[in-house]
Amino acid sequence: MSRVSLPPRLPSLARAALALAACAFALPLPALADLAVRVEIDTTAPRTPISPLIYGANHDHPGWQGATLRRWGGNATDTYNWENGFNNAGHDWQQNNGAWLTRYVPRPQAGQPAAAIIHFHEESLRRGVPTIVGLPLVGYVAADADGPVAPEDAPPSSRWKKVVAAKGAPFAATPDLADDTVYVDELVAYLTARFGPADSPRGIRYYALGNEPGLWPTTHPLIHRQPVSARHYVDRAIELAIAVKRVDPTALVIGPSCFGLYELDSFCNAPDWPQIKAAGGYHWFADFVLAEFARASEREGRRLLDVFSFHHYLEGEIPAHGGVIGILQSPRTLWDPAYHEPSYLGEVLRHALGTLPRLRESISRHYPGTALGITEYDRGDPDGFAGGLALADTLGIFGREGVELATAWPLTGFDQEKPGRYAAAANRLYRDYDGRGGAFGSLLLAVNNSDDHASSAYAAADPATGALHLILINKNLHATNLVQVELRGADAPYRSATAHGFDEHEPALRPMPGVGVITDNRFTYSVPRRSAVHLVINQD
Repeated sequence: MSRVSLPPRLPSLARAALALAACAFALPLPALADLAVRVEIDTTAPRTPISPLIYGANHDHPGWQGATLRRWGGNATDTYNWENGFNNAGHDWQQNNGAWLTRYVPRPQAGQPAAAIIHFHEESLRRGVPTIVGLPLVGYVAADADGPVAPEDAPPSSRWKKVVAAKGAPFAATPDLADDTVYVDELVAYLTARFGPADSPRGIRYYALGNEPGLWPTTHPLIHRQPVSARHYVDRAIELAIAVKRVDPTALVIGPSCFGLYELDSFCNAPDWPQIKAAGGYHWFADFVLAEFARASEREGRRLLDVFSFHHYLEGEIPAHGGVIGILQSPRTLWDPAYHEPSYLGEVLRHALGTLPRLRESISRHYPGTALGITEYDRGDPDGFAGGLALADTLGIFGREGVELATAWPLTGFDQEKPGRYAAAANRLYRDYDGRGGAFGSLLLAVNNSDDHASSAYAAADPATGALHLILINKNLHATNLVQVELRGADAPYRSATAHGFDEHEPALRPMPGVGVITDNRFTYSVPRRSAVHLVINQD
């Protein structure tokens, strides 16, 4: 850190500021008042199931071993050549052709067809959880593992193989390595022959249509040197979905895996978007995707898109412009159209905020029955309390807003070499709060929270035990939340509650003060600043 030397004479305001700072060290700060928050849990409202698949992950990060869904996806999988095991890293690493995706595959199996996918899915089977397999849609895959690809060797060249959705001919038991084309439906047929169809005990349940297509000119600039048109992407995605469903009608298809709100809104300002938007009367790109898949499904005679997916990362501007408070409040972008986060989203894309409710409206209007998925997400600061609280808030939002599946991508490990202890703590708050497998309830309860800025509250019932689970998150930096909890309409008295949680001092979940006495199904609980607590409320 560089030193800044102050001039010998300062302006009066600067001298006053230094004097106040000195007083802050010399005198004790006044005690900060506790903040009263009201949380009402309606136990009589219909209890909707929370999908267990919202607790998934993309990688096997420490603390995420209990992931309920595993995704094999990302930029590298979009250029994976299943026939030879090679992929192109694109912008992520020197446009390199190599064998990155098979790095964990035992050497004797690494050269076999689809080895990276098979190895990944077999681990999912061992854990008893389903797999999402990302299918290549970007247009070309790696032909070799000979290192960086020079601009003059951009496709079409000998460094690449063309990707085609449907072979239009009988599938081979062993793929042809000598031709210049890789067929995706032949890959699905190969995997189905090995594991069975998607609805069988060992089948691959989900296939995703590429990854972040609006960013292809950035992530894969040798393949897409110009912006991708909205029509080009949707036509290719529908073609691939048809190919998948014709091989395995029981497979569930996920798309478009947009990188964020800018892509959801206008497909990154695609060159043909203004004309498409006007002609179709669409509000945003998501409407166009859903409407086109609905029309194609009617023509094909079967549903072609089962899960509409997107990615949700913390915008890089937020730590600089909003600081810790910006990180803590950022999950509200997912559901609150009145919240304008301190980034370009809150400034120029205000009309697209409240992402999840808006997507539900689009689905209802254009393609009813489509589920919602978030196949990559992270809320930043994975090794700090703010990131942990924001991620815990995000998981609660997924359950409340009816998300079907979600797979976290914490920016840790090989991404940024951070341990991500608080990100893992957020996951354990729902999946293993007591270190003995204790999990959040499976039936969502309606919650009325009086102060969304200062706190978040999520409740669920456990039908097996009758207990109610309540997660309280204090987003205040300085004040304790005195949360007045009321269990409205309960048909029996609740008598006590235990608590586990984490705070700014330590990411490890640990027992916290419980509630000894509950009177008339009401109690007050003190949630320390910068902390998250999982309460289990019992009738005995």
